[in-house]
Amino acid sequence: MQPTSVTTPKQIRKSLLVMWFAFLTAIGLYLFVLHNIQPPIRDVEAIHPWILGLAAVEAGIVLYLRVVCIGRLLTSATPASTKEIGKLRMYYVLCFGLSLSVALYGFVLRMMGADNFQAAPCFIGAVLLFLICYPRVPDSFAGNPSISNP
Repeated sequence: MQPTSVTTPKQIRKSLLVMWFAFLTAIGLYLFVLHNIQPPIRDVEAIHPWILGLAAVEAGIVLYLRVVCIGRLLTSATPASTKEIGKLRMYYVLCFGLSLSVALYGFVLRMMGADNFQAAPCFIGAVLLFLICYPRVPDSFAGNPSISNP
């Protein structure tokens, strides 16, 4: 039998912020590695549009998750249940992971030989996605100050 833990809005927000900051820091680590390795510049014109296209598709998925899925949970009129909080965490983790993969595409481009200008849109896009996905807790917590997780 698992012990029952009570998760407060403050604890949920804190855990999401720790994940958000850790994922955002990974982008800085990608840039640090690229700065120190400085791979040689080569022609990547054949693969460059495909990688940017994949990054754009993932950015669209992140925006959909943040605006539609997370937005619906944040503006729900009913008090948040354990199931809704689990969904909220899942959506945020998906947003963080997909946003980080956009930066990873920039890392891959640069390692393949693209110059900094060609890889920059992926890194800038990833940082913007992280800023858009800054974690919030639902307004419905006002009526439900603590949620019991079985």
